[in-house]
Amino acid sequence: MTAEKILVTGGFGAIGSWVTRLLVEDGHDVTVFSRRRDLRLLPEMGDAVQHVAGSILDRETIDRALATSSIDRVIHCAAALSSSAEKDPRLAYETNVIGSLNIFEAARDAGIGRVVYTSTKGVYGRLPAEHGPPQFAPIHEGVEGTPMHVYGASKKALEAAADHCRRLWGLEIIALRLGSTFGPGKGGQHAGYAGLKAQIVDAALAGRHLRIDNADVADDVVYNADVGRGHVLAAFAPPSTDGVFNIASGQLTTLRAWAEEVMRQCPDHRLEFGDHDETKIASATQGVMDIQRARRELGYEPAFPGVSGVADYVTRERAVRGGLV
Repeated sequence: MTAEKILVTGGFGAIGSWVTRLLVEDGHDVTVFSRRRDLRLLPEMGDAVQHVAGSILDRETIDRALATSSIDRVIHCAAALSSSAEKDPRLAYETNVIGSLNIFEAARDAGIGRVVYTSTKGVYGRLPAEHGPPQFAPIHEGVEGTPMHVYGASKKALEAAADHCRRLWGLEIIALRLGSTFGPGKGGQHAGYAGLKAQIVDAALAGRHLRIDNADVADDVVYNADVGRGHVLAAFAPPSTDGVFNIASGQLTTLRAWAEEVMRQCPDHRLEFGDHDETKIASATQGVMDIQRARRELGYEPAFPGVSGVADYVTRERAVRGGLV
């Protein structure tokens, strides 16, 4: 693969840091566009990554970043995430829709051929019955649902806008709908169930007691290393008529199995499994994602399916905390 110059928005975040790391390892010249330079999740990068400070709501700064670094492709990970989206819907739509349109327009005007951006399984929202328990029919990209939260709704609006831009401008814009992600740096950025896995690891490493109810909830969980690789593959894949791909593990994992693996990695700490409530075993948004399109067209294959990414997660999270635990 020929080395290229790639702009990664949000490239120091929980997902963006993996994109940045993998691009550098593949020999590419990476510029991160974000509000500030923060290498806590990329301590090994040092001077290997350039940084341009700015907001995706500031079109002038985006233009300058693309021109200064002579960018070939863009991977757009910056977003208002679920916890902040629920508190401030206006900010969520401004950031996730208007900010992303700024990225698309700037890429078009700079003559850049492809933009890959992060979307979410939240666009599926409340799913048709067959995709939930007990059948759990795989959720393919054509499934229509109703987003249940502001974050998913803003990303669904973005996908509609991106599809128009794709057709009107001929710009290759690719959306990656992610399963339930986990990995270093996620922390409290996501609300509810989406942030529970980070809470489990945080409690285990800090030695705090944590009670987990409804541990038999099953969902498609995906380690951010696989998510990052999915973004890189999408950025360099051959042209496709498809503008949307699911990136997940393609299998169900219970919260109990995931938490038990955390306890295996942190043997000095025990988590407590609490009440079982049959009415809450699986919500309308939990299910297994069909990743066949990504396998076929992107060459994507999860390297850390199910609980197999937990050990690396715990190791890296310890390192982020300075080895104090």
